[in-house]
Amino acid sequence: MDRRIIRTTDVIRRYVLKALKLRPRSEINVSDICKGCNLSRSTFYLHYHSVSDVVEEIADRQIAEFKRIAMTYIGRSEETVLHIGAHIRKNSDELSVILDNAPSYFANKMVELVEPVLLSQDGFDADAKATRYFSIFIIYGCMGMFGRWLSSGRDITAVELIRKFIDYFQIFKNQNLLNKPAEAQ
Repeated sequence: MDRRIIRTTDVIRRYVLKALKLRPRSEINVSDICKGCNLSRSTFYLHYHSVSDVVEEIADRQIAEFKRIAMTYIGRSEETVLHIGAHIRKNSDELSVILDNAPSYFANKMVELVEPVLLSQDGFDADAKATRYFSIFIIYGCMGMFGRWLSSGRDITAVELIRKFIDYFQIFKNQNLLNKPAEAQ
């Protein structure tokens, strides 16, 4: 790709991220971006159709990085957790902006990425509808957890958060809460 294109899209993405930290998405328009980046509208429209396109590209780049980490450390859950935690810590401002401004888009893309991995694990019936609902629960639950952590000032490290999530998930799984009759719970 041409370096000028890379530079221009990078400037636009950085401006949009900075603007979204200061004000709501509804208050940011193409004119603001062009003025802030010293670009013409036609230059903006060469690369994006809207402000939402910029936000979605930012989300896509984060998702691609999560996928790269998962594929690099596949089968090594401890390393995966550590690298995902480091990535979240390093990119927490950007992820916070994404979760605030494109939560549905990000969630749907994460479902596409994570659901096949979850469904391929031992003990999951990939054909069962309930298993697919469970994968959605895990994905949205993680997004909610990270969103809360980001908005709460990151009071523990990302790695601590992920490890604690895994610990709680194991407790839940080991107590077999899903298979107990309702009156026994």
